[in-house]
Amino acid sequence: TDGEVASGTDNRGVGSWLSLDTARIELAAEATTVVDVTLTRPADDTDGGTGAVVVQLSDDTREALGLDVIERAALRVEVAADGTGDGTPVEVMTTDTVGGFLPDALLVEVQVTNPGEVPAEPDVHVLLTRRLGEDAQLEAEVGTVAPGATVTTTVRVELPWWGLLARARAQAATVGLTHASATEGVSVVPPWAVLVLVLAALAATVRARRALVRGGPVELGRVPDREDPAGDHAEDHADNDEDVTDAADEDGTPGAGEDEITPADRPGSG
Repeated sequence: TDGEVASGTDNRGVGSWLSLDTARIELAAEATTVVDVTLTRPADDTDGGTGAVVVQLSDDTREALGLDVIERAALRVEVAADGTGDGTPVEVMTTDTVGGFLPDALLVEVQVTNPGEVPAEPDVHVLLTRRLGEDAQLEAEVGTVAPGATVTTTVRVELPWWGLLARARAQAATVGLTHASATEGVSVVPPWAVLVLVLAALAATVRARRALVRGGPVELGRVPDREDPAGDHAEDHADNDEDVTDAADEDGTPGAGEDEITPADRPGSG
């Protein structure tokens, strides 16, 4: 009937292992809805226990309807002991993309083995822990596995446009026994992402070359950005020229020095 469903606040034992996808819902007249419930068993638990998912009208709805009696419905949940048993071994065999150059799905191949002496009907799932996006739990169709038999099945994972970076593992659960495979890293990079990286690298290279050209050539044998190197060189050349002139005067080479011997002073001139 019309009303709301509220979650309890006194969850203990197995009740604390239960979580709902929503804790409070509203129902129109004659409406029906489904609430998903997840049970997460602690890794160190071996005793199990009993819990329940309880549904009841909220206080404000009950008062609005004039009801003095609280009515509840409960879904009993029993967790068997020996949660660390071997269970039904399961492995992730391969992870391959489909769709060619633009992959649109990932195929996860799962293998289940029944080592027991009676047929097994495990619930098998592929669990994806994503780095981007929400985690996923996908069911694998296995059916009944005969004693000593091995069954292989494939789970299809739809790929988002940005690719997939995740860790994948398979899990097979029977009553009281759960077996999980080793975790496999899965990385699917879409081609457009590779193209973007290549274009970015080319753009960075072009910018670096343009910056080098704008800086101009570097003169060999001098320190860049040194102040007025040409003036220093000019003074050095002037000093060198003066030294050469003095040396020529002392050697008697014709010039304009005071010690120069004129033709009239030379012996035998007249």
